[in-house]
Amino acid sequence: MSQRYQILIVDDEASITTLLKEELEEHQSYEVDLAFDGAEGINLIQKKLYDVVLLDMKMPRVDGREVLQFIQGHSPSSQVIILSQFADLKMAVESTKLGAYEVLGKPYDIEQIEQTIQRALERKKLAIDNK
Repeated sequence: MSQRYQILIVDDEASITTLLKEELEEHQSYEVDLAFDGAEGINLIQKKLYDVVLLDMKMPRVDGREVLQFIQGHSPSSQVIILSQFADLKMAVESTKLGAYEVLGKPYDIEQIEQTIQRALERKKLAIDNK
């Protein structure tokens, strides 16, 4: 059996998040967990190592920036892909400086997300191999 990659989606839009989980799990190489706010995302990250985190930036209580900073401090091998309806150049540059792998706008294209996840997984593997 091939490896199953652990993916976490942190986004407060429940319907979109659930649909994305279903689309990704069709490939059977991904095991996807969901968090519907930043605090829930941080709780899951404390319990499990994720290969890729798909992260919304604008959420109530704990926003994506706080979650991204937490990931960099506690799970730096996790690759973070920002999914944001409010993606602009300033936010993209700031997210990348904080350690995000890529910033994608919403509404998303599932093929673009899948390709970005594959590149992020390759980047993670290269980083581990180089150590």
